[in-house]
Amino acid sequence: MVPRNDIIEVDEDPNGDDEDNDRGRARRQNYNPSNCLKLKILPFTGSSLPEEFLEWIQKVEKVFEWYEYSEEKKCKVVALEFMDYALLWWQNLKIQRRRDEEEEITMLATMKRVMKKRFVPDYYK
Repeated sequence: MVPRNDIIEVDEDPNGDDEDNDRGRARRQNYNPSNCLKLKILPFTGSSLPEEFLEWIQKVEKVFEWYEYSEEKKCKVVALEFMDYALLWWQNLKIQRRRDEEEEITMLATMKRVMKKRFVPDYYK
C-alpha cells in the first residue's frame, strides 16, 4: 500500500496571502509557540543622554536576535521607530546624503555607527 501524500500540501507562501491558490487545499499548520511571540522595538526620540541611546540600541539588538530579518529590513524597521528629534535628524541626514551624492544608509551596522557618532559624545566611555 502506498502512503497518501496528496492530502496535505505545504503552503509555500510565507505570508499566507495567496488565498486563491489555497482554496480547496488542506494546509499543514506549523504550530510553534514561539511563532506567536511578537517583540516590539521601542521608539527612540533622540535623547541627549548617551545612556538612553546605548540602552535603546541594546534592546533593538535583542529584538533582532529573535527575528531573522535582512540587514536592510532591520534598518527600515529601526527608522520606523524614530520620533521627535531622532526623526527630524534622520530625515535631514537622508536629505544631506542625497544632496552630497553619498550612498543611502540601508544597513543596520552603518545606521548604528552614524547614530552613535551623533548621540554618543567622543568623551563618553
